[in-house]
Amino acid sequence: MDWMLQKKEREKLWLNTYLLQQNTDTVAVKQVVKELGWSRYLVQSNGIDLVRDLQALQPDAPTLIAYDEHKKSFSINAALETAEHALRLHYLHQSLRNLFLNDLFFERLTSLEDFAERHNTSISTAREIKLYLAKNLAQFDISISDDLKLVGNERGVRQLGFQIVYHYYAAQEEPFPAADRPPLKAIFETFLATLPQTLPESAKLAFYYQFGIWHFRIAQGHQLHASVTDPLFRPTATLTGPVRQYTAALTDLLCKQTGLSADTLDIEIRYAMTTLVAMGFIPEATPADSATTETLATLAVFTDIIQSSYLSFFKPQEGLETTVLATIGQDLYPLHLRLLHFNQHPIDSHPNILNAYQFYPLHTAYTLHVLRRIATRFKLSFETVYKTLFTEYLNTFIDRLPREQIFPLLTVTVDLPARASLARYTKRLLADIFGANILVTNHYTPQSDLYIADFALTADQSRPGFVWQEIPTIPQITMLYNQVHTLTIQKFEQVTGNQIERITNNQTPRA
Repeated sequence: MDWMLQKKEREKLWLNTYLLQQNTDTVAVKQVVKELGWSRYLVQSNGIDLVRDLQALQPDAPTLIAYDEHKKSFSINAALETAEHALRLHYLHQSLRNLFLNDLFFERLTSLEDFAERHNTSISTAREIKLYLAKNLAQFDISISDDLKLVGNERGVRQLGFQIVYHYYAAQEEPFPAADRPPLKAIFETFLATLPQTLPESAKLAFYYQFGIWHFRIAQGHQLHASVTDPLFRPTATLTGPVRQYTAALTDLLCKQTGLSADTLDIEIRYAMTTLVAMGFIPEATPADSATTETLATLAVFTDIIQSSYLSFFKPQEGLETTVLATIGQDLYPLHLRLLHFNQHPIDSHPNILNAYQFYPLHTAYTLHVLRRIATRFKLSFETVYKTLFTEYLNTFIDRLPREQIFPLLTVTVDLPARASLARYTKRLLADIFGANILVTNHYTPQSDLYIADFALTADQSRPGFVWQEIPTIPQITMLYNQVHTLTIQKFEQVTGNQIERITNNQTPRA
């Protein structure tokens, strides 16, 4: 939703993200100038404003980012929680564009004059905002009607609505009109009672938003038609398992609430169920329960791409085992439905690829390798695929791929005979590095790629090592991670002949 913000606010968010991702407590202005491509004046003015905004946002909290005019540098308190999400919400709450879009979605606008008066702005500004929104919404096949309603692609409108309440309201306030809340909450609570297990609070909140948007749009007379719904699921009568149970419960609950015809109600229920499965709210759902033959064939394409990419990227002796592929497919089933169901209207996300690359460089490179093939195969923009799939694909690959088969072996010697507790701690630390395949030894030999000892074992600069005599600090652990990943990348490139893409910022990677 950053396109809702003014350029100045977007720049401050970029600067905030950049500073918090540096592995240091001091960042010089000249470094920011070089890496972000901004002028010195722009860095300093945005930096001063950013510091002021953070202080206003959390007046009683310790300083997260400070600017030193004399040293021309920023200082970062890395021990504090980052305020990126809160800062984005802060800017969105102040954005007239976002307020206008909120009023459009919840159909509170009667005229531009009404908006200008309620938000203390001019009619000409309101008109400019409307034109700006119309231009940006057109890419989603959504337009603004003469009576100031969102019309056009109803699926896109609903997904946009979810982003509005998800980003703007979060858990801070009730997004839906007061008159709609009692019946909506009654229906929602009744439906929750049909679920086989209690949802976590975060899922319940997102579920409520999605459910509420769906119910609100129907109540306002905005209904789906068969021509704009994707036949991802089989006809209702042929559904099985939990999807059939939830479909029956929702149909029984809403047939008396909406006054829709049987055919329209079936279309809306099927849309709702597809959305709920795609959002991961019915984790026990499987493709066999509901997917059409065509959907199953499409899901098989994802599996084929993951397998072929695995072979070409890691160049192992054999591909992923069938059981591993099946598990990955089930893990990613809701996500794949999300891409197919929402298509060009993904959940707007900002993957932290710089952080991913720092701790999981090969997993990150493999994930990008897979996503580029998916974008090409399905004729989707890489940005859409990247924003929709990257984070969950990366999480799944880190969890499911057998690292002993995909990463070259790295021999790390822990030579701390007089510090047994530190040695045990260090070995546990190494075992938790999921981005490498590490063999830990106790004796330093010519085969050791890296060592950790309580004094230097060699002066050979090509044999890196760390001298630890006490529990390491966070910066020391980060240095160890970086060295392990550097050595792993070097060995990987030598063995496979594949060059690993270096990630230096959080922009969307090349297509």
